[in-house]
Amino acid sequence: MKIAIQDIPPEGLFFAFHGCDWLPGEVETVGEVQAELSLSRDRDRVLASGSFDLQIRQTCDRCLVDFILPLANSFKIDFEPETDEMSGREHHCRPEEMDTEVLTGTEIDIHELLRQQFYLAMPVKVLCYGDCKGLCGGCGSNLNQAECSCQQETSSAFDVLRTLLK
Repeated sequence: MKIAIQDIPPEGLFFAFHGCDWLPGEVETVGEVQAELSLSRDRDRVLASGSFDLQIRQTCDRCLVDFILPLANSFKIDFEPETDEMSGREHHCRPEEMDTEVLTGTEIDIHELLRQQFYLAMPVKVLCYGDCKGLCGGCGSNLNQAECSCQQETSSAFDVLRTLLK
């Protein structure tokens, strides 16, 4: 859903999403999806602020068990028009510019904006819980549910020295 920048009135625009049209297609949601976004304009700048709250079905990266991951995030983004100083040159961001994006066109795709914020809110490593033990490297059993029955071979660099004593 694209919004032309000149169509944003002085009082701003507010959008409330109750579906998952803006989410990537591979995401499986569980329950209700809530998202809000407001846009306001200050001359050529556009200020966007919003939030979302949802639950998605994920697979744990350590134990491969399916679980429900709650995701909630709020964000603020300052869209500033591209200047001659920015184009074609390397630009080093200052800390206060981390929530600033360069506005290159005349429209803002609000679904894409929400999708980007969704990806930023996703954890790098998806875990069912913080101290997940994962799977046994030998037999593959889930170490969160049972102890492993494998004979764990403990080896160290000093095992070679033991052979000299024999």
